[in-house]
Amino acid sequence: MVFWVQFITFSDVFGDAAKFDAYYPPTPLEIKFDQPPIIDNGRTLVPIRAIVEAMGATVDWVAASQTATIVKGAQTVKMQISNVTMTNNGVPIQLDVPPKIVGGRTLIPARAIAEAFGAKVEWNADENAGFSAAAKCWLGINANYRYINYASQNNDPASVLNFYKTLIAFRQKNECLKSGEFIPIFANQRLMVYQRRLEQETYSIALNFSSRKVKLPEKAAVFFHEAPLITSASLRVLNGILFPWEGVLCKS
Repeated sequence: MVFWVQFITFSDVFGDAAKFDAYYPPTPLEIKFDQPPIIDNGRTLVPIRAIVEAMGATVDWVAASQTATIVKGAQTVKMQISNVTMTNNGVPIQLDVPPKIVGGRTLIPARAIAEAFGAKVEWNADENAGFSAAAKCWLGINANYRYINYASQNNDPASVLNFYKTLIAFRQKNECLKSGEFIPIFANQRLMVYQRRLEQETYSIALNFSSRKVKLPEKAAVFFHEAPLITSASLRVLNGILFPWEGVLCKS
């Protein structure tokens, strides 16, 4: 999970995914977004087509009513821009935040659409993962729900969830990371280093795609003398070393 959040987050939140792929070829598990996800009122919204097709569903868009119809087998989910009610096989379901259009792309609440098609997220460590007070919940619960759930992730500043939120919020406020020039520095099957540059501002990003510590090559290490602004591991002076699965961002 950490690996894929790191991969999707840094390449799509901080980078130009198409250029990134030229240096680190994608695998069949990759989901690429042409519009980065956003956080709206504490909820993650993702581009509809990428996430829906990754789940094996199809989507039909009606521009006149700004309505998306998502179909998988006998199941049909409908969502409308700015409407906090979606329907699942005709049954209305209230959303915490409505779908919206950003950058010419339709973004929908990630959790709502995932759970609509059975990809649930355990809510907390209470009995039945917080879904039901019944003796036995009709919904299957993962065995590790008492320590891997939304509440624990949300309360842990170092969690994958909060790391992802930090990255998205940082990018939204930074024009260099959104539209700056993509500058490749180094890449192999374990390590990727690149920069984003706009006028006098430059950020350096390094990603370790392996389960072992990785030493940055000299040509890349020169950009990471200071402690990173953001890291998926612990804040520290890197000394040329990335921890397993670590991603870091430094201002150069």
